Amino acid sequence: MKITLSGRIEKMQPFTSSQGRGINTLLSVPAADPYSRPQQFKIISDQPLGQIGQEVSVSCELSGYVKSRSYTDKKTNLPAEFWEGSVSFRSIGVASGLSPVSKAS
Repeated sequence: MKITLSGRIEKMQPFTSSQGRGINTLLSVPAADPYSRPQQFKIISDQPLGQIGQEVSVSCELSGYVKSRSYTDKKTNLPAEFWEGSVSFRSIGVASGLSPVSKAS
């Protein structure tokens, strides 16, 4: 599934894994309304998506899975199941330079 995320780059962190090297980017997207918090997403890419503080629009491939865990419910002593979801975003393109944000010193 493909999705476009637009927001401000907050942090970038290079990484090395068994599949190679890349960069994790923390992207903050605007809040839905004045009373909610902005959402943040980690985007995996091969190259930097921009500079910290820069606003970008990133095309991503969305992937994920659901993992279940069995446990015994302490109240009923019956078997139960907990579902845990994991979602990842991998950059497939970026339209950078929308609006650099300057940080006050």
